[in-house]
Amino acid sequence: LFSKYFIIEKDIYQFIQQQTKNLFVEISKISLPTKKNKQNKNTVNIETISPMELNAGTGEILTITGSGFDSIQNGTQIWFTFADNPYSIFNSNGFKIINWSDTLIRIVVPDKAATGSIYMYRDGVQLAQSPQSLTIRFAVMNIFNNKINLCNKDNAGGITFNMTNDFNNNIDARNRLIESIDFWKCNTLINLKTGDNIDKFSFGDGINTIRWEENNELPDGVLGQTRSSIQSCSNGNIQRETDIVYSRKAKWNFGFQNPQADQIDFKSVILHELGHVHLLGHVNDPDDLMYFGIGNGEYKHNLNTNNLNCSAYIMDYSSKESVCGYQPMIKDNAALSNFDISLSSYPSDGGTTSISGNNHGCSVNLVSAISNKGFSFSNWSENGVIVSTSNNYTFTVMKSRTLIANFVQNTSVHIVKDYGINVYSTNKNAIIENASDWEVRVIDISGRTILKRNLNTDKYEIDIPN
Repeated sequence: LFSKYFIIEKDIYQFIQQQTKNLFVEISKISLPTKKNKQNKNTVNIETISPMELNAGTGEILTITGSGFDSIQNGTQIWFTFADNPYSIFNSNGFKIINWSDTLIRIVVPDKAATGSIYMYRDGVQLAQSPQSLTIRFAVMNIFNNKINLCNKDNAGGITFNMTNDFNNNIDARNRLIESIDFWKCNTLINLKTGDNIDKFSFGDGINTIRWEENNELPDGVLGQTRSSIQSCSNGNIQRETDIVYSRKAKWNFGFQNPQADQIDFKSVILHELGHVHLLGHVNDPDDLMYFGIGNGEYKHNLNTNNLNCSAYIMDYSSKESVCGYQPMIKDNAALSNFDISLSSYPSDGGTTSISGNNHGCSVNLVSAISNKGFSFSNWSENGVIVSTSNNYTFTVMKSRTLIANFVQNTSVHIVKDYGINVYSTNKNAIIENASDWEVRVIDISGRTILKRNLNTDKYEIDIPN
């Protein structure tokens, strides 16, 4: 079977991308012969588009003026720049046309529209292109021009995500996720939270999951993906389930510092995917958090005015309307609350703790731990879970917290060369040479014997307990 391809970016490149599950790379541009249409040649003209700035997916209407529109109405499509891949365009099949006359077309801007020119095509032939570029400030994800509501899905105000154990065990990844959820909550009042961890996942089970990819399921070049199941009913649409999956193949930067030139910033990707959970769509602005891609060495940790306006638009209707039997989402007002932050040391003589910041919701706090003589800092924990391995731990205040700075007692090995015996240390090990038939004792700084052993070899390695 053979197929006809008229538009390289839309037809050929996207077909290749769909079949290979990989983003196409254009080595050099090629041109296909353009079909001539003598009847319509030079008779169709786009003169203006207005307004010049709009939002996508909100029902706003673009007006196109020009001439010769009547003669091409049947079979002609309006094309927009594609937000999911701004290097291509997509057509208006299924889009809502309000008016179509010989000199004027009014069309509802679809949620996938992005900043760029407007085109008219028929049978693969470009008939006209707008002389101006339409600017899309923000995009709200919808379904067939109908809005999707956030709702009180978890009966606790909003949306609860469950991390897989595999994801949760990566402390840095988990911390960046929690920071990112708190960041969205503080800026937009969206009600997001994390719940119990899970072992297994299955799309369609109604559980919102955050996990690493399995069996290389994400195509090369795809860093993260948000998958939503939409439930439709007589009075609207809701997100029934949302799962977020992240690549195992990417060279991630999990830290606070800016990524290296060959790294992908994990927090930037988390913030982007959580934007989709918030129903923000892609935009064609490389500096915007919601741009469809990010490169090595880049980081995007801020929301701009368009992101905030889009979020406010979504939260406004989602916090007022009951849809599909679910109550409206309850705005998270943590930013208006005060919380208790409690610090302690374990053991109590292991070191001291301090805090910089305040207990007001959405403020950023720094807790620090300094070990006493004879001890070393190990980690910060909460409810038995390690939350940081750095003695300086920064977090956003979103709830009351009881943090414990855990210290370990140091052991010491005396380096000697007596009686032909060599004793030396390597981190937490002691190497003893030429000590056959000797008894060895390890004594801590308080004089307590913590290890006693008779040796019967010329070289022995002892693990020194904490």
